[in-house]
Parts: sequence; C-alpha cells; structure tokens
Amino acid sequence: MLKKLTVDNFKSHEHVEVIFSPRVTVFTGKSLSGKTNLAVRALDWAINGKPRAFKFLFKFAKDPIVKTILDVDDRTVTHIKTKTKEQYILSGVKDPFKGAEVPDQISSLLNFTEINMQGQLDQPFLITSSPGEITRVINRVTKLDEVDDWIRNVTSQVNTANAKIELIKEEIKVKEKKLKEYEGLEKIEEPLDLLEKVSNKIITLDTDIKELIMLIGDLSWNEEEIESLKWVDEAASLLLQVTEIESFIIHVDDLLETDDRIYQLEEEIQVLDGIDDLFRELNGIVLWQGKYESLENTVQDISVLEREIKVIEKI
Repeated sequence: MLKKLTVDNFKSHEHVEVIFSPRVTVFTGKSLSGKTNLAVRALDWAINGKPRAFKFLFKFAKDPIVKTILDVDDRTVTHIKTKTKEQYILSGVKDPFKGAEVPDQISSLLNFTEINMQGQLDQPFLITSSPGEITRVINRVTKLDEVDDWIRNVTSQVNTANAKIELIKEEIKVKEKKLKEYEGLEKIEEPLDLLEKVSNKIITLDTDIKELIMLIGDLSWNEEEIESLKWVDEAASLLLQVTEIESFIIHVDDLLETDDRIYQLEEEIQVLDGIDDLFRELNGIVLWQGKYESLENTVQDISVLEREIKVIEKI
C-alpha cells in the first residue's frame, strides 16, 4: 500500500510531501494550483516512468534534477532523472537500476498500472465509458490482450512450422526421385568389394615399390663409394713402385761410390809405369763412363717418379 509520496522539482512543485490515508486521500485546491500535476502526473511518473521527456522540470529549480520517493509498505522506491541520466533506487538493493524502463522488481512491488489511475477528464465510472474503452480495460484486467498475443505468436509459429514441413516434404520428394536413379546399386556391391581389395593391394605394392626404390638408391650410393675407393688399389701399386725405386736408388748410390773409385783409379794410372796396365785401366774407365751415362738416365727417371709420388701423396 502506498504510504507517502515525496516530489522534488516536478512541474509546478518544488518540494511536496503527501501522506496517503489508508482509505481515501482527496486533493483540493483552485484551478491551476497543481492538483493534477501532483495527484496524477507526478504519481504516474514515479510509478510508470511517464512522461519520458524532461519538460516537467520545475521552472525555478535550483538543481536540474527531478526526484520522487514512494514509501510502499516497508520499502522505498526512488526515481531520479537529470538531463543526462535516469535511474531507480529500491531500498534493500545495493546497486541502482539505470535507465528509463521501470525494473520488474519495482513494478512487482508497486502493482500499480494505468488501470488504477483515472485521468482528469475521464468518466467517473467505467460503465459510462465507450464500448471500446470498456473492452480494452476488461482485456487488460483479465489479461486477454496477453492471450491474444500468445495466440498470435503460437499461430505464427505453427504457420512457420507448417511452411517448414511443406519444404521438407518437397525435399523428400526430390530425394526419392533422385534415389530412383540409383536403383540396382546392390548389384555392383560385389564388384566394388573386389575393387576395394585390388585398391588395397595396389597401395601395398606401391609401398613395396617405394621401399625397393630406396634400397636401389642405397645400392647406387654404395657403388659410388666402391668406385671412389679404386684409387686405393692404384695407390698401393704406386707404393710398390716407390719401394722398388728406393731399392734402385740404393743401387745407384753404390754405383756413385764406384764412380768415385774410377777417379781414384785415374790418379793411380798416372803413377803406373806400365802402359798395358794403363790401357786396361782406360778400357775400364770407358766402360764405367758408359755405366755412368746409364746411371744419369736412371737418376732422371727417378726424379720423375719422385714427382709422381709427391702428387700421389697429396691425393
């Protein structure tokens, strides 16, 4: 039950407090004294948030803010509006409700709608109103208008569902017609199974072929490695030749010592008294000169071989 209404800066009222009687509260006063502004408009704005505009601000208000406070049973509902924001405050609720729409918690608490309010020029009794107005009020009281909305919504949903059903039926017909094109597919089931087995076998063979290709690649690499190792045999052969050359060099060194001996013999020949011995020594010298020339050729061959050996060692 409404107990008290406090109004600040609303229409022609800067500040008013109204304490409602448990039975009937009557507003009296001269015309244009603000009875309707207080009893109808301020109460309507406090409860229903109407009107929405900000034209109802008190012309001489010190602060551009409109506020109403309703004491309902043991709760308090405060409605505040400025040029930039609007909110409702309900006692017992921590945070305010922002916006112009009346919160459901407050609407449920007040249980006060337009049906409970009578305009300044409205008929004093409902029965004296027009038939349309009577019907509208009865529909609102009995919530028949909500039933009409429900019926309209259900009808719309049913129509939408029926339309979808028709579309589905058409799709079924198209699918059935399409299925007829595939009649006899069961006859090719066995060939398809055989084809699947062959396909799996081909996949297996393809895998085996790939593995064989990899093995062939490995073998080709091994052949290249073997081919690259042929120089080892050639090097062994060259090393054998080097060993033979070293032996020959030792032999040449011996021959060179013999050449020194030849020079010694020539000196001894000058000292010899016998001509025959001299000729014999000379013949020996001629023979040794031939050998010496042969040795020089051999030494040249050895030099060539030494160069070849160095080339091989670099490899």
